[in-house]
Amino acid sequence: DLVKDILEYANEHAGNEDEGSQIPDIQASVTDAISIAHENNPAVSLDRLARFLTATTIPLDFLRHELDQELLLKLEMIRTTFKRIEIRKATNLLYRQANFNLIREESEGFAKLITELFTTSGHDHPSGSHVEESVEKVKALIGAFDLDVGRSLDVVLDVFGAVLVK
Repeated sequence: DLVKDILEYANEHAGNEDEGSQIPDIQASVTDAISIAHENNPAVSLDRLARFLTATTIPLDFLRHELDQELLLKLEMIRTTFKRIEIRKATNLLYRQANFNLIREESEGFAKLITELFTTSGHDHPSGSHVEESVEKVKALIGAFDLDVGRSLDVVLDVFGAVLVK
């Protein structure tokens, strides 16, 4: 009841600038206390804890933001697939490869790649060291311009195909 009274008082005085800015602090303090209490005593009845959280009238979004994932899962405030979805989203954000359109987006990088390939293949008999140097330059161009590796391979094959036909 004390926590509920404190939160109601804070909500009543939310219009006052000095006191209104304290509402998130009070809610954060309550959620921190709940987290600490649950960590220290995991045997606390989850039913009582859920009723307590409902009685505090702290918004569900705030609770989801502040409480630990494990506790939220036990209180059934998030789905059991939440961890899997979190991993999938993080993976997509971190490892998504940006593909570039050959004609529009990275024309300079592909132009330099084509130039390097035609320059290398223009020699009658390129030496092994010259070929190795060209391979390193191609790798550097792919990295520097963030070129799509599949499209770069397609360009390499197209250039060497054109050289063979010539």
